[in-house]
Amino acid sequence: MSNAPPSWLSKNTLLSVLPASSLALFDGHMEPIECDLRRVLASAGEPMKFVFFPTDGCVSMIRRLVDGRAAEVGL
Repeated sequence: MSNAPPSWLSKNTLLSVLPASSLALFDGHMEPIECDLRRVLASAGEPMKFVFFPTDGCVSMIRRLVDGRAAEVGL
């Protein structure tokens, strides 16, 4: 069996630059998922259950303003 990391890890900029010894710490704790459009990954004030490392597409953060409007930032 190969000890090489899965190919999808190289598609994330942060994960792709980590040394193999660091990636090995995540072994068995990460899996690829597909997200539907407009899927909420985390909500303000709630504890995070998962950490996401996007490999393609676009992720944005939305902040509700005091007056009810929203500001969105793409990542």
